[in-house]
Amino acid sequence: NASVSYSYSDEYESGIVMATKPGEGATVAKGDQIKLTVSHGKMFEVGDYTGMTVDAVTQALKDVNVEIKTVTEPRKDMAPGIVISQSGLNPGDKIVPNQRRELTLTVSSKMQLLIPDVTGKSVAAAKQELEALGIVTRTELLPQAGLSLAEIKELEYNVVKRTNPLAG
Repeated sequence: NASVSYSYSDEYESGIVMATKPGEGATVAKGDQIKLTVSHGKMFEVGDYTGMTVDAVTQALKDVNVEIKTVTEPRKDMAPGIVISQSGLNPGDKIVPNQRRELTLTVSSKMQLLIPDVTGKSVAAAKQELEALGIVTRTELLPQAGLSLAEIKELEYNVVKRTNPLAG
């Protein structure tokens, strides 16, 4: 008369008897209960997914029941779509493959800047302010064609009249 229980093991492949009770070499009477512990297979070891793409992480976790959530963090020092950090499951954690778990990945995204309004400032001051934010600047003389006489009279030399893209 045997009862069977299952347990995950890093030592035994799925289906292998890992332990018996009573143990090996014990004498039992006919009809005594024997308990077998059978391996359900190996645990899954969570990797370090930093530096990978979300698609690569999804592929690495395809055989385990891990739900991947993402949050984005604007970064100018790396390409968009790269894993910056992970939480919920840490590198080296061992998990039961079919037990539902959650992994949150912080993923790089493009920088989004709010362009300040520099109209009315000197060209030098505007360039300095924008370039301090990492914005590449280029200056052009404003063509007077299409401007009214009143607009032309309001123009000041070396003063920003407009920007492209617009502020905001």
